Amino acid sequence: MKLLISIFDFILAVIFGFLYVIYVLFRNHKNDKKPVVVWGLFPYKPTCYNSSGVRRYGIESFTYMDYIPGIYKREDFDFYFFDRLKSNKNILKLFFRYLNFFVILKKFNTLILSFDGGYLRETKLMMFEHIFWKIANQKIIMWPYGGDSFVFSKMVDHTFRYGLTKSYPQYSVRDNIIRKRIDYYTIHSEFVVGNIPHCESCPKWDIVTVACYCVDTEEWKPDNNFKHHSNGIESEVVIVHCPNHRAVKGTNFLIEACDELKKEGLKINLKILEKVDNRIVMEEIRQCDILAAQFLYGYAANEVEGMSMAKPVLSNLESNYYHDVARRYSYTKECPIVSTSPEKIKENLKVLITNPKLREEIGNKSRMYVEKYHSLDGMGLMWSKIINKVFYKTNEDLDNWWKER
Repeated sequence: MKLLISIFDFILAVIFGFLYVIYVLFRNHKNDKKPVVVWGLFPYKPTCYNSSGVRRYGIESFTYMDYIPGIYKREDFDFYFFDRLKSNKNILKLFFRYLNFFVILKKFNTLILSFDGGYLRETKLMMFEHIFWKIANQKIIMWPYGGDSFVFSKMVDHTFRYGLTKSYPQYSVRDNIIRKRIDYYTIHSEFVVGNIPHCESCPKWDIVTVACYCVDTEEWKPDNNFKHHSNGIESEVVIVHCPNHRAVKGTNFLIEACDELKKEGLKINLKILEKVDNRIVMEEIRQCDILAAQFLYGYAANEVEGMSMAKPVLSNLESNYYHDVARRYSYTKECPIVSTSPEKIKENLKVLITNPKLREEIGNKSRMYVEKYHSLDGMGLMWSKIINKVFYKTNEDLDNWWKER
């Protein structure tokens, strides 16, 4: 079967090359005057928000994913290739890879990709894809999101590395593959977004940022009727935790801290939401008192969502290795997240549980922070500046984009 797939892939590659030459010779250049952006291929809801944010600044922008996972709605994304197939590399999938490449080529001229690979991933032409983009004058922006760019052997924070290894053991044996992809796309792209910590193994960063995700602040807005009144004594305090994998989020440290606080007499309702529909997560966060996000590293999309709901958020911003550069070159210095290592979970939780006014104060600051930097207007500004810099080849220094907010 593998031999058959390989032969079929070779035949498709030859046909593709022939059709590509014809396309380049006769293509219409009318769409080359302004950026038309496509985001792919990793199906991630914040990508949709980023795309919406960019559109607010007059840039045509669309999402085009491989498949739509069950935790999201199909209408969240503009386009997708196919649902997840049983085999990672079968004949039907290869055919769609080549076919949809021409769809992308015709519709868009600026690609925002992860290091998982481009639209010819899993084909024989994967590592030659840049040639086809360059000849067609397509612009490529690389945006690492996580598993596409973690090279475990290069990670300095060994606690975070250990949590990742336990949660995603498959990546630990793919170091060389991931490293080669990072090097390949770094060389052949116009711009690399230094999205900390995912950019740790990237040879270069063209901008430093943390959690460069938009969130729809109207969709993720607080309940106006919610009041911070519980203090863990007369009434229980609800803590929400949303781990995709427990080891990398430090879930066991959180459970242990909550158990100890309960033994001391505090009333706590810890809700751990795993593999839950995104809409359920939204409502649970909206009604909780505290969002306990992650304790080996922070912050990312879940933290942004919690702050947008005006909740006090606990996450680990202790590592100077990761966060010094972010605080010096980005908006992160203003972040109201309650920085919490595993050793500080019990202490920080106790302070927040017994101080409803403090929770409200931090929550309000959090909402203002997200509206300023992570809203569709806020993060949309950063992404629009990146896209315009790449497409129009401007010399704008993007380190201070956030000072315009």
